[in-house]
This record gives sequence, C-alpha cells and structure tokens, in this order.
Amino acid sequence: YIIIGAIITLAIIASVIYTSEEKETFYQYSNGLSTFDITILSDTETKIPFYLEDDPQEYYFSIRNDPKSLEDIPFYGNLANRIINDEAVVITIDPTQDLEGKTVVAAYELINVLGNELLYNKIVYTTVSEPYEDKTVVTCDNANDANTVIFLTLGEETQVYAYEYCIVVMATDEDELIRAADRLALHFLGIMPWATTFLKNKNLN
Repeated sequence: YIIIGAIITLAIIASVIYTSEEKETFYQYSNGLSTFDITILSDTETKIPFYLEDDPQEYYFSIRNDPKSLEDIPFYGNLANRIINDEAVVITIDPTQDLEGKTVVAAYELINVLGNELLYNKIVYTTVSEPYEDKTVVTCDNANDANTVIFLTLGEETQVYAYEYCIVVMATDEDELIRAADRLALHFLGIMPWATTFLKNKNLN
C-alpha cells in the first residue's frame, strides 16, 4: 500500500507539473504588417515583448487575453486615430447594469495602455453613464474631438465600434467585456488589425 500510495502521489505531482508547463504557450502573431511574439503564461496573463521607435531597450506588455483568441470579436474602424491627439480619455460604465469587479478589470486593461507614459500617456478618467451616488456622469453625448469617451456596456453582441466621438465596447457578459476591452487595447497598440503599427516586435528591423 505504501508503494502504491507513493506511485499515486508521484503521478499527481507529475500531472500538476505537466499541466503548469502546458499553460505556457508561445506563438507568433501577424497583423499583416508586423509579427509579434506571444507568450501565454496563464489563463489570465499574456506577455508580449516590443521595442519603441528609436529605443533599443526591450519592453514587455502584459494583458489577460492573447490576440489570436480575440479575432472572433467584430471590430469596426481605426479607432486608435481618435485617441492620439486627445487631451483626456473618459471610460464610463452603466451603473444600472449591476456590473461587478470584472468590469473594473476591463477598464484597467484599457488604462494600462492609454495611461502608460511609454505608450499613449493620456489622462484617463473613470465615470458612470447614469446618476449613481456622487459619481460624475459622462455619456457618449459628452465626447468631443479632444476627449474621447469609451463606453463599457452589456448588450446582445460582443463587439467594438465607434459612435461619433465615442467608442462603444459592448459584450454579452462581464467575461466577454474583458475580452472586448483587450481587443480594443491590442488595437491601440497596433498589434491587432486596423491600427497603425505602434509597437515593434523584437524580431523586426
């Protein structure tokens, strides 16, 4: 029984190690203009190395979802052009939809790009689209050429599209909302199609 128990224990340990190793996956992703090294570290972290123009130092960007897994999300327009010259960006959510912590994660994924001083370096505000406690109310109607509004909301379909000076990130549930936010974040970086290439992969000249 001791021998059998030891074998079972070793088998379990080996299985755990194998499963951990299996979670780290590497592939190269091409957007048609550039190719990026993608390393999936876990279910909630993907690492992408890159160089900024005229900077020899290698940087790493982390995001929850890898680009290949987000290709099924409908995406309309070159939305990065709306952000480049903005004075500030406002991310707003609808408090009447009973959104929970995962929506905060979706917003953070975007802030991680837009507020990063090495990337867009924008002032980013978070607000609500309907009156709620003492929070500032901002809707798509408040968006203008100098201040883009990104509206995170639930809807019948997961998609990302523009509405005048507003960018709508819509999803069927909060998990999908994170995926849609990541789709937009990778677009802002130029890693996924429709955006001008913003980052350079370490393998590019």
